[in-house]
Amino acid sequence: MRRGGLHHVELRASDLAATGRAWAWLLGELGYEPFQQWDAG
Repeated sequence: MRRGGLHHVELRASDLAATGRAWAWLLGELGYEPFQQWDAG
């Protein structure tokens, strides 16, 4: 874990594909990348 950073982010949305793209872009710009993904939450 980065000091002063995020430990984890969990997203729940009705349109995860659209929401996920926005978060993936933002977190990618901050140097983070996906670690795990669950189909059913």
